Amino acid sequence: MISATLDDGAIDRAIKLRNNNRVEEAVKLFETYGHLAERENRSASAARSMLGASGCDIRLFRYREGLFAAAKAYQLATISGNVILAGAAFGNKATIYYQLGQYDAAHDSIVVAIASFGKSDIGPYLAQALSLAGDIESKRHDLASSVSFFERSIEVAHNAKLLTIEGVAKNHLGGVLLETGNIIGAENALMDALHIFQKKGGSEYLIDAKEDIAELYLRKKDFHKALVLINEVLAVHTTNTPRCWPLQTKARVLLALGKSREAILVLNEAVAWADEWRIGILLADDSEIKTSTSLFSIYDDYVEAAASLAIQNHDSDLASRVFSVLSSSRAWCIRNSFLLGLHRTMTLPSEYYKLLSEFQKTLSKINLDDAKHLPLLRSHLQEISSDLTNMENKFGADIAPLPNEQSVQHNFTRRVQ
Repeated sequence: MISATLDDGAIDRAIKLRNNNRVEEAVKLFETYGHLAERENRSASAARSMLGASGCDIRLFRYREGLFAAAKAYQLATISGNVILAGAAFGNKATIYYQLGQYDAAHDSIVVAIASFGKSDIGPYLAQALSLAGDIESKRHDLASSVSFFERSIEVAHNAKLLTIEGVAKNHLGGVLLETGNIIGAENALMDALHIFQKKGGSEYLIDAKEDIAELYLRKKDFHKALVLINEVLAVHTTNTPRCWPLQTKARVLLALGKSREAILVLNEAVAWADEWRIGILLADDSEIKTSTSLFSIYDDYVEAAASLAIQNHDSDLASRVFSVLSSSRAWCIRNSFLLGLHRTMTLPSEYYKLLSEFQKTLSKINLDDAKHLPLLRSHLQEISSDLTNMENKFGADIAPLPNEQSVQHNFTRRVQ
C-alpha cells in the first residue's frame, strides 16, 4: 500500500534527491506524496510536498506545471492555516514570473509572500523573499527599491545566521550597485559575497559570484582579470544559470580586448543557447506567459559585432549569418503571436505539448547532467527542435478561420507575413 511507504519522511527523501540533482525523481516523489497526503486530509504535509514539486518544476523549466503546483500548495496551506507555506507558494509564483520576464506579476506575488512571512518569525523564508524582491525591482528599473530590499534581506539573514542567504543577497546587491554606477559599493558587496561562499562552500553560489565579479572587472576595464574569471565560470558545466549569459560576458570582454573574431564565435554559441532557452520556456498555453525579452540583448550583441566585422572585411558569409540571427531574433515575436493565434481557432494537439515537455526535460539535463552525455543530449535537442518547428508549420498550413473570427484571423495572418 502506498501510504505504508510514503510517510512524512518522503519529503526529506525528495529533498535529498533534488539536492543531488536528481530533480525528475524528486518531483515525482513530491507529487505522489502530495496527492496521498491530500487524500488523507493532511493538508500541511500536502502543501509542503506541492511546494517542493513546484520548486523542482522551476529547475526543470516546467513553468506551467510549477504554477499549478504552487497554486495547489497555496490552497492546501490555506486549508491548514499555515501562513508560512502560503507565503512560500506565492514566492514560487514570483520566481516563475521573474524567470519568464513577467516582472509586474512577479512583484505582485512577492509582495503577498513578504506580507505572509512578516506575520511570523521565520528568517529563511523572509530573507529569501526580500532578496527575490530586490531582483524583481531591479528588473522593473526601480533600483532604489531594489537596494532597499537587498539590504533588508542581508539584515534578516545576518541576524538569523543564514550565511548562504546573506551571501546571495550581497552578491545580487553588488550587481544592482554596478548598474547604478556605484563601482566601489558594488565591489565591496561582491567581494563580501565571494568570501562568504569560499568559507561556506557551495560551488553553484561561488560560480554566480565569479560571474558577477567578472562583470565588475569588465566595467573597471580590467579585461584580463575578467577573462580569467569568466573562463572559470564556463569551465563548470553543471549550473542552473543559462549558459548564454556568461558566454555573453566573455564575448564582451573579448571585444574590449580587440579580439572581434573570437568574440563572434563565442556570441554564436551564446545565440544557440538563447534559442534553446527560449524554446524551453515557451508555454503557448492558457497561462499566456510570454518568454523573457531580455534575451534579445544577446542577439543584438551578435548582430552589432558581426555586422561591423562583416563590413570591415567584406565578408559575405558572415553578413549572411548576421541576417539569419537577426531574423531569428525577430521571429520569436512572430512565433509567440502565431501560437497564441492558433488558440483562437484550434486546440494544439497533445503531441505538441509532449514534444515541448521532452525538449524542456532534455534542456534541463544539459544544464544538470554529466558533461560526458552532452553530445548525445544536444543531438536529441536538435531533433526535438526540428520536430517542433515542423509541427508548428503544419498547424499553420491546416488552420482555417472560424466564421465569427475571419477578421481576427485576417489581421493575424497579415502580422505574421
